[in-house]
Amino acid sequence: MTLPLHEEAVEDLRKSGLSDATIAAAGLYTPPPGDLPRLLSPRLVDKVRHVLVFPHDGASPGIPMRRADEFVRCKLFPPVSDGQGHTVRYYQRAGTPPRLYVPAPARAALTDPAVPLLITEGEKKALKANREGLASLAVGGLWNWQTGGRPIADLDRIDWVDREMLIVPDSDVWTRPDLVQPVFALGKELEGRGAKVTVLKLPSVRNGTKTGLDDYLRAHPREAFDTLPRLPLKHAALGRASAWWREWVKRKDAEPPAGEPTVLELLERGETTRFLHPGLDVVDALPAPSAQELLDALLGTDPGLAHLQRLMIERTQGNPFFLEESVRALVEMRALTGERGAYRLVGPIQSLQLPATAQAILAARIDRLAPGDKRLLQAAALASGYDCIHRSKETRTALDRPGTRVTDSLGSFFLASMSAPPGSESHFSALATHSYRTLKRLRSEWSSFRSCCRRPTTMPGATLC
Repeated sequence: MTLPLHEEAVEDLRKSGLSDATIAAAGLYTPPPGDLPRLLSPRLVDKVRHVLVFPHDGASPGIPMRRADEFVRCKLFPPVSDGQGHTVRYYQRAGTPPRLYVPAPARAALTDPAVPLLITEGEKKALKANREGLASLAVGGLWNWQTGGRPIADLDRIDWVDREMLIVPDSDVWTRPDLVQPVFALGKELEGRGAKVTVLKLPSVRNGTKTGLDDYLRAHPREAFDTLPRLPLKHAALGRASAWWREWVKRKDAEPPAGEPTVLELLERGETTRFLHPGLDVVDALPAPSAQELLDALLGTDPGLAHLQRLMIERTQGNPFFLEESVRALVEMRALTGERGAYRLVGPIQSLQLPATAQAILAARIDRLAPGDKRLLQAAALASGYDCIHRSKETRTALDRPGTRVTDSLGSFFLASMSAPPGSESHFSALATHSYRTLKRLRSEWSSFRSCCRRPTTMPGATLC
């Protein structure tokens, strides 16, 4: 059988124990070089020799992106280094949310809850499991069953009620609490839909190398797989994530969906190798290619911006919030003209004053606030923590002064804070009518203001920052 694949891709697939018949039935293919710009970002096209395309349910094998709603994932040959110690191995089109990979043999089982289902990480593992008679689905990564804290729509296609559901992560999960969290959260999501969920514990190789589902099935008979331990979500190895999960659910339920793409959504797109974990409040620096993609979305791709973008990535070290705030600062300073995704430089780049730190950006923004808003922020800064702000006469006075527009998002933020019980997190949920972008910005600023409060030199009458 002649496969429409590069020989390197064929070798990679056979390492997972896939037969030519399985590969052909899945519609896997290597596109000609001329089709790479339709599948990859411009910055990856020249860095790869070829790609292996995994068409998902509904995609057209061998015809890249024939329809706008088609979804494929590409494995890169060779993997691309981001220059920061991370490696980009898989890529999907920027702007596309995660999808569930459903191999053809498993599709008939989606509406039949009497058939046990298995869900694993990665298309090759799901293909191998189906070849061994295990109806298996796959996600592109442990967090890729959700986007923005909300389950992907593909989960709604499946009848979960009373279905036996087995989650099969790689063997390294059990030594990584950060990986146990998405496994537990997925289990609770499926359990909430009525499934009977257990998690399979794959054994590690003696030398410490992690084992994936395809590795195990290739090295052991199916009967050995059936004897592996299956852990309920209440098991101690998984239960340690339950407290984190409860807090995550509260946090994501309190955050309204955004009308326009936010920086958090942008982070989940394109070639990021470290997805934003919904359980984290702080995002690590982006790899250089992903930081570039984020700037392309914020600024645009005008050739005159290329040098500026390189400077911004170097200055911010890929911090996504610092990048977004830097763009906003340049717009407010009228150094850029145009609109989001289509900006142009107004003057020579040598004349620009790029902010040195995120704190410098906040300080500059405070300087540009209206007088009433400045008084409000200064009063808040003088309150030493959440409890104090409930009793702060200075803050109440600032809100009552002429010129202070409490209907603005900033004033509403502090009014909501003062109406919430001391020490509670409900001041964020009280802002459900505000955009997600504004909420995240205010949360960041509020953290900075609290830091100002703790400075020994912060005395009544002192100025902010």
